Amino acid sequence: GLPQARAQAPNVLLIVLDTVRARSLSLYGYERPTSPSLDAFARTGVRFDNAIAPAPWTLPTHASLFSGRLPKELTADWRSPLDRTHATLAEVLQQRGYMTVGDVANLLYTTSSTGLDRGFLRYSDFPLSTATFMEQSWLVRPLVGEVRRNLNAEDMMVRKSGAEVTDAFL
Repeated sequence: GLPQARAQAPNVLLIVLDTVRARSLSLYGYERPTSPSLDAFARTGVRFDNAIAPAPWTLPTHASLFSGRLPKELTADWRSPLDRTHATLAEVLQQRGYMTVGDVANLLYTTSSTGLDRGFLRYSDFPLSTATFMEQSWLVRPLVGEVRRNLNAEDMMVRKSGAEVTDAFL
């Protein structure tokens, strides 16, 4: 049901590698080939060499990235999701006929409950299930955290693997 995109409209793929340092990627000069697929992709796309996070943590940084606004202008924080005051990139692209899809791995700070899903036709964070609900519940999360620490599985239940995100995207 979307309008047809302009014939000259370019494809847009925004890849955000939260907490990955540029200095660890061969794409940005690291001596070992740590990002060969990104290296090849960047040769035919646009690579940004000077990107500075506007906040020290994920949610306000993503909200700024998606809205073009500084964190202090936005509602996205520990207790409240991104509100509808400012349009997001996905909303603007969708209005121009783009098919918008978001696939995320961070199940703490980038889920649809944070408001970052605005404008995406499909936003894949975690499947809704009783188990997932329990894992993400603020009441149960401390217990889940203790279980994870005891099992030496810190990322279990709060992140999807890169392979899971890639498979969902493809």
